Amino acid sequence: MEAQLDVQNLRAVLTRCGERRLALHRPRSLTPLGFPLWAEAIRGQLSTEDWRTRVARAAQQLERRHARND
Repeated sequence: MEAQLDVQNLRAVLTRCGERRLALHRPRSLTPLGFPLWAEAIRGQLSTEDWRTRVARAAQQLERRHARND
């Protein structure tokens, strides 16, 4: 295993990670990483518009909201 992984450096990184403080923040809206998860979650919901249209509309709304907040 040591031949495949740099175990000493991995141990050092994990130790440093364990010593750091974790700060959790609740975003006001969907984030770029959260958007695909949300889009996939609504895929099976019933609606009068198709999934692609709903996702595109939601993406445009988010982009407008974040452009105003910059």
